Amino acid sequence: MSYISLLIFILKQQLEERFMRSLDREVILGIRPEHLYDASVSTHLQNRGSIRAVVEVCEFLGSEALLVVQTGKHRLTARIEEHGDIRSHQEIELIVNIHNMHLFDPSSGESY
Repeated sequence: MSYISLLIFILKQQLEERFMRSLDREVILGIRPEHLYDASVSTHLQNRGSIRAVVEVCEFLGSEALLVVQTGKHRLTARIEEHGDIRSHQEIELIVNIHNMHLFDPSSGESY
């Protein structure tokens, strides 16, 4: 589960069965850009995991920001509505509601 190792999270009971099918398999983690949040200002999420990343590109678009971030060897895009002072090359923590995460089996295309 190399992609899961990017996250630090605690699974709730209702999600355990969903994710248990992916144990001992390589999976691809899918998170939509709008389901990532700036941890410095978004404290309202209950069921959340976190991703530490370095901002490569930050584009402010009025009330939101588009970020391209690097975490390990993986690149993610985030669309952040609430954000603190974010700059390129800065290390940030992004949070994700674990209910919005998807796992995909790369060989079969099956989603969990």
